[in-house]
Amino acid sequence: GPRVIRSETFFLFTAPQHGWMAIRDVMEVDDEAVRDRRSPLEALRKLPADEVAGEFKAYNSRFNIGRTYRNFNEPTLSLLPLTELHRGRFSFNRERVQREGDIVLVTLAFRERDSPTLIRDMKGRRIFSRGELVVEAATGRVRSAELTARSADLRVRLTTEYAPEARLGMWVPVRFREEYERGSQAAGRRGQEHERIHCEAVYANYRRFGTSTRIR
Repeated sequence: GPRVIRSETFFLFTAPQHGWMAIRDVMEVDDEAVRDRRSPLEALRKLPADEVAGEFKAYNSRFNIGRTYRNFNEPTLSLLPLTELHRGRFSFNRERVQREGDIVLVTLAFRERDSPTLIRDMKGRRIFSRGELVVEAATGRVRSAELTARSADLRVRLTTEYAPEARLGMWVPVRFREEYERGSQAAGRRGQEHERIHCEAVYANYRRFGTSTRIR
C-alpha cells in the first residue's frame, strides 16, 4: 500500500565528487516517529560527505516500498552527467528549443556511453542511463531533469523539477518523481513477477547551514 515519509534532506556540493549529493534523514514513516533515527549533521562532523552519503543511502533504503531495491533515488542524480567527473562518459544532443516569454529554453538529451555507470544492479553489473535536461540558454540554469535507465528486468524513470528559492538566492529541487517497473513485463514479456512503484517527494522550507549544506 501507499507510504508517507517525512524527512529532512541535506543537499551538499562536494569537491571530491565535483557535484551535488543528497542525504536524507527520515523522521517519520506513516506518522510514526523513527525510533533509531541517526543525525547526518553529527555524522558530517566526523566523516567525509561521500562516506556519510553512502552510509545513509543504505540505511534509508529500508523505508522504500516494494521489492525493488534502490539506493540511487535522489533528486540530484540527473545532474551528474553535467559534472566534470562524469561528463566525458556521456554524449549530448540538442533536442529542441522553445520560448517561455522572453526566456529561451533548450532541451538537451544525454546518453551514457562508457563505464563506470551511474547505476549498477545488485550484482554490480552496468545499467546505462539516458535522459533530458531543460536548460535556460542565457544562464545555463536547469529547469527540469529526467533520467531513465533499463536493464533486463527493470525500468527506471527519475524526474526532478526546479524552482527559485528566494531565501537562498538559487534554484532548488521542489518536486521529485520516481517510477520503477520490475519483472518480466518490464522486459516486454508476460509473466507473474511484476511490480510497479510510483513515488513523489515535495521539498519546501529550505534553510542554509554553514557554507556548503542545505536542509529542507
